[in-house]
Amino acid sequence: MSALCMANLFAFCATDPSDMLAAEDPVGPENDQYLTGLARSATLVVAAWGNLGSHLGRDRAVRARIPNLHCLKITGAGQPHHPLHLPGTLRPIPFV
Repeated sequence: MSALCMANLFAFCATDPSDMLAAEDPVGPENDQYLTGLARSATLVVAAWGNLGSHLGRDRAVRARIPNLHCLKITGAGQPHHPLHLPGTLRPIPFV
C-alpha cells in the first residue's frame, strides 16, 4: 500500500505567512512528536518547507531529528523548495 502524508514544520498555520512569523510559539508543543512519528513510518521523507522554514532555526531542529531528508529542488537560500510552483516532473534528491 502506498500513501502520502504531509505535515508542517510549524503547527501554527495561516494563509498569511506574517501571521505565523508573529506567533509566540508557531511550532507548538506536540509538533516534533508528530513529525518524528510520521518520518519513522515513511519510506521516503521529502522536505518542502521553503525559505520560511529557517524561522527560529526550525529547519536545523527538524534536520537534526529526521535524517536522510530529500527535496525536489533547493532554493537560492539553501532550503528545500516549496512544491507549489515547481513542475510535477521533478523527482526527489537528497537534501544535504
